[in-house]
Amino acid sequence: IQTSALTGVRDDVASQYLEAGTYYLRVYTNSKVRTRYTLSVKAVADTEKNTWQRAGDLGRIGSKAAVAANTLGAVDTNDWYRFTVKGVKKVTLRLDQMKAGATTQLRLMKTQSGVPLTDAVDRIADTTLKSAGTATRAQVVEVLTAGTYYVQLVSEDSGGSPYRFVARAT
Repeated sequence: IQTSALTGVRDDVASQYLEAGTYYLRVYTNSKVRTRYTLSVKAVADTEKNTWQRAGDLGRIGSKAAVAANTLGAVDTNDWYRFTVKGVKKVTLRLDQMKAGATTQLRLMKTQSGVPLTDAVDRIADTTLKSAGTATRAQVVEVLTAGTYYVQLVSEDSGGSPYRFVARAT
């Protein structure tokens, strides 16, 4: 899955998204010199922002952009964000800094009694955004009325891609 061949006394750090399962680590030297080392392994479940109840709160959006960054892929397949709009505003939702060719579904939903309307017919936008070639940005523009909205980003790629989500209202 991942290898390293650092020499000397430098620390080596590896980070990898992994599916649930059993994994083995192999540490060895190519020389006959004995080497002391310390090996630490840490697993962190990425469940943050995976449900509308845990949505990342962007607050009230305006002309100053609200920005969030994360990675979507095989392990973390979706992220949720919440924001509010005051008055009638043209809202721009943009994904950028994605890998070329990354495909992400963007679902924009209004709330009713604090709960997002997730049925396909209730969605304001349900758009597949694909960064083509070297273009690493895609966006959705909607005119929205005052209220609280949720955005769900769903990865359609198994390889994963980092992203930056930008929300702005004018």
